[in-house]
Amino acid sequence: MQWLSAPYGIPELFTIGIVAGLHFWRRNAILSIFTGTGLYMVLLQFNVFSFL
Repeated sequence: MQWLSAPYGIPELFTIGIVAGLHFWRRNAILSIFTGTGLYMVLLQFNVFSFL
């Protein structure tokens, strides 16, 4: 992760926020882990934040 070049760590921060929110809402560690891993892989593979 490079904080000084695009996409500036946004996929990581976005995924952390989603995982934290999901974990506080559902209190299920397995769901949080698998959702976070899947979401992060999708964001990286499809280069979602490439416009930055």
